[in-house]
Amino acid sequence: MLGLRAIFSWFTLCLVASNVAAVTIDNLFNLPTTSTDYGTCNNNLTRLNAYSSDFTTLCTQLDNAVQLAKTPGQTQAKLVARQLFTAWFGIRFNTDGTVQTASETAWTVVQVSFDGDYQAPTSPANLFCNDFGDIYPWNSFIKDSQGNQMQPGITVAYFYSDWVPNLPGVQLPYYVDPINKYYMMPSSAFIG
Repeated sequence: MLGLRAIFSWFTLCLVASNVAAVTIDNLFNLPTTSTDYGTCNNNLTRLNAYSSDFTTLCTQLDNAVQLAKTPGQTQAKLVARQLFTAWFGIRFNTDGTVQTASETAWTVVQVSFDGDYQAPTSPANLFCNDFGDIYPWNSFIKDSQGNQMQPGITVAYFYSDWVPNLPGVQLPYYVDPINKYYMMPSSAFIG
């Protein structure tokens, strides 16, 4: 059985694509615009669009299953929908179609995820394929949000010195040029 966090994460992802016409990946995400940009997905667009189509279909059908499962009655479609939630998420129903007491919290998460009113994101998230940034040495000068070196020259190590020691394992600064941001990545993320 999946925990509440996994259930909520799954349904949150479905909100992006549920009950919408098939969309291409560039409708869901900001992609690098040229083949020379960091993280270009040009070689993967066909596969990504197929995933997007499959994901949209899956989420739409999951939403349909939620609507069936919560409707009173005992039709075959409603029973199958309830069994889906029992098999995948451990949400159990009584013979009359009501949710068993032990499953009420998980079922509430499911219903709120699909029945709530959600504000659409103001802009799509960034999606990068392959390499999309550079490891920056700790002693390099840090860049600001426009990609310019900060003045006076402040090193990456100095700027992040307060919180990097609290991160697990050995972390390396990774600068993502297309969005002018630093991320701390575990050294195990880099091979070679």
